[in-house]
Amino acid sequence: MTTILIADDEQIERDALELMASRSGLELRCLKARNGQEAVKLVSENQVGIAILDIKMPVMDGLEAARIIAEISPSTILVFLTAWGSFDYAQEAIRLGAEDYLVKPCDNDTFIALMRKCLERIDKQVPQKDIQAMMNIFTREFFTALKYESLSDDAIKAFLRLKGIRTEKGIAMVISSSSRAELEAWWMHNDLLKSVPSCYYCGLDRMLILVFIDNPRRIEAQMNSFAETHDKCFIGLGEGFDGIKEFAKSLHTASIAYMEAMRTRQKVVPFSPGMHRSSVSMQASINMILDAIKARSLNDALSESHRVVDDIVSRYGNGQEACDSLYELILVLSHEVSSSIANLAFPSPSRGSMAEMDTYMTDLIQAGCEALIMDSKDKYGRAFEQIKAFIQEHYSENLCSADVAAHFQISASYFPKLFKERMGMPFVEYLTTIRMQEALKLLEKGLTVKEVADRIGFDDSNYFARVFRQTFHRSPKAVKLNLLSEH
Repeated sequence: MTTILIADDEQIERDALELMASRSGLELRCLKARNGQEAVKLVSENQVGIAILDIKMPVMDGLEAARIIAEISPSTILVFLTAWGSFDYAQEAIRLGAEDYLVKPCDNDTFIALMRKCLERIDKQVPQKDIQAMMNIFTREFFTALKYESLSDDAIKAFLRLKGIRTEKGIAMVISSSSRAELEAWWMHNDLLKSVPSCYYCGLDRMLILVFIDNPRRIEAQMNSFAETHDKCFIGLGEGFDGIKEFAKSLHTASIAYMEAMRTRQKVVPFSPGMHRSSVSMQASINMILDAIKARSLNDALSESHRVVDDIVSRYGNGQEACDSLYELILVLSHEVSSSIANLAFPSPSRGSMAEMDTYMTDLIQAGCEALIMDSKDKYGRAFEQIKAFIQEHYSENLCSADVAAHFQISASYFPKLFKERMGMPFVEYLTTIRMQEALKLLEKGLTVKEVADRIGFDDSNYFARVFRQTFHRSPKAVKLNLLSEH
């Protein structure tokens, strides 16, 4: 059993990581701290194998805590938590000997992959140079930021060094994501590639890979060899890069080459300046994405979204014109998707950076496809999950069955029967149950009976008291007196 320490000033973040650890199937015991000072104390009192430290914390921040932990427990593996956009802290993290980093909010797969990597180092004492030789997984945020040149050179260098990558020369590739498991296994047994530093992000429909090698042309022959034995694998090779400032161009050209490979059904396609360029209008692209979403074809919808973004970047670069064009696209797409899928709980788009808007579009497409897949299995399942949340949020208002039915676009005459079938009780009884549960919580907080009645939507406190007694067989005053005696 390995003890991990989770230090973050936000309880929700601590609890989320603890939950991931408990459900990971790994032998992990969790300790939690609210700041760096508490983290240092826990490390001094316990044998901590992995310390996960938020960089920004009150009393003592994560960097200062890491300095002390490195002195008092040199064997403890340091992992930093950092918010999106805080990559510049990486340089100091590297100096302190950090093993890796997690970008908040962290997803389950990334967390478990990192814990496995740390446990391997602890249990098998894997030398650092061997870890650095492996294919490293990067977050979507980091790769998207690279693609749109929204990181400083120093931040990129720092994170490459954190992954054990010292060179800035190589090539970008885009590969079908269905080949991920085979690629990882093949990569580690390939005589050339197993010693070549690389990093990748595996998206829903594609893998983006940066391979750091002095002679990028050697990669094409290797990837041809891999693709020959994998029927569903298509590979696009970008222009080689010779420095950080060329990463974005290499990723962009690799994406164009990948779309060309998909279009022509060639296995491996290197980018060339005269490569096929689409003349599809923006509205036609939106229609194709929408049609793919309606067909529940996530890969097709994402492929078209990548194609139209590549076209925007080819035309305008990553400047203001590109942002304006992409914002126009996601505004229309968001409206069309929301109009086509009832009760799609997804935020409206906002004007941001290319990276932020690209990420928004990907998430919108995924949410649309997932909603329709859920609806095909259970027509009202998704709607009733939202109805429960809606009632929980608005229980204190003057809610009626017809209003809720109208809000969720369900027939008002059919809704009462449907609600009883789904929730096991009539609408009014369900609403009353929610209100009474909240009333108990408010009484525990010390509110008066009248204050509780007002809070949960009862105009008459006497009527509230009668309903409360019918529910709990005790008066609210009796409950309140009992709570006071207990304290």
